[in-house]
Amino acid sequence: MKPFVAGFCIFALSIGCHSPDEPAATNEAPQKAKIGAFGIDTAQMDTTVKPGDDFYKHVNGTWLATFKMPADKARYGIFDALADKSEEDIHALLEELDQHAPAPGSIERKVVDFYNSWMNEATIDARNIEPLKGDLEAINAAKTKADIMKLMGRFDYASPVAMYISPDPADTSKYVVNITQAGLGMPNRDYYLKTGPALDGYRKAYKTYVARILELIADAKPAESADAVIGLESKLATVHWAPERQRDVEATNNPVDRPALKKMIPAVDWDSMLSVDGLGEVQHFVIN
Repeated sequence: MKPFVAGFCIFALSIGCHSPDEPAATNEAPQKAKIGAFGIDTAQMDTTVKPGDDFYKHVNGTWLATFKMPADKARYGIFDALADKSEEDIHALLEELDQHAPAPGSIERKVVDFYNSWMNEATIDARNIEPLKGDLEAINAAKTKADIMKLMGRFDYASPVAMYISPDPADTSKYVVNITQAGLGMPNRDYYLKTGPALDGYRKAYKTYVARILELIADAKPAESADAVIGLESKLATVHWAPERQRDVEATNNPVDRPALKKMIPAVDWDSMLSVDGLGEVQHFVIN
């Protein structure tokens, strides 16, 4: 199940199934820990390693030596396990809900219908790129820098600049618009700028992927267009901060007002870009 669908479904179910008048259970026996005796699986430790020598291996050594990576994963840890468990639980809830045939128009029925429509791969495949046509036409219609700025201001479009909302580091009782670097299809700048057999292989595979995507949307010259896309991303990568610098909480906390934002990054028409999706009146930002 896709993360967005899972999140939406559990949110909708919580609204539809919760009753404010329903008394809370008070006499339930405590549930047994799912992992180990108290939530920590000590069997996965390697006590032959002294914690002072290598604490990570002391705690995880047996797991590291015996765990088999799932075929569909590139990484795996406890948060991945929790995500998988959450999806399994939500899937079970939806299947059970569907069996009870919720009333038409109810929240439960809407959740089931939404899930089933998302999972209807035959219909999705049959529609091909029809649902994307409006977005593709908007991209094709962009002929000037001003047009590009307006597209960049849409939250559903990728661009060299990303925006998101989070609590303000200076006052967590308020929210702030964050502006950060973006525009790369691969994880970070290292994938474009560093060399070596592994990274060279990633770039080759990425070009194949981009060309295939462009081919699927009927691009006339997908290979050449892929070169152009990756060329642009490579230029963006040269000015991106390295991952370790992005983890510096002080370096990434740069509060500015609108005039300062315009002075800091004058190449962007901020008034035009921010007005597209309702940020036209916002005056306070954090650059990170």
